[in-house]
Amino acid sequence: MATPKKMKFKIEPFKHKVEMDPKYAEKTWSLLQKAIEEIHDHNASGLSFEELYRNAYNMVLHKFGDRLYNGLQSVLGEHLAKVESAVQGAQREQFLTELNQRWHEHTKSTQMIRDILMYMDRTYVQ
Repeated sequence: MATPKKMKFKIEPFKHKVEMDPKYAEKTWSLLQKAIEEIHDHNASGLSFEELYRNAYNMVLHKFGDRLYNGLQSVLGEHLAKVESAVQGAQREQFLTELNQRWHEHTKSTQMIRDILMYMDRTYVQ
């Protein structure tokens, strides 16, 4: 009985370059920005966190991590400015109550946003 020949496999890269839609980063960031704003507005029940995570993952994977990171900084800065003015506008007796409520809302929304942007946090930010 003859022994079978060993077959050698060679894995080659794709012959054609995959081209991204030039507006991919802006379209995806716009979607993520709206979702982050919905989270801040306590309206996250209709969001698909799996889809949002996948969009953020793809942005980082396709080298748009800087757009995602800078956009997040901008959105969070705007949101925190609104929160700051609301807390400062609270009456003396209500200041600590307002501050405590806003802090709990902030930590809850930040946890949800962190879940969406986990891949960026692990790879791009480092």
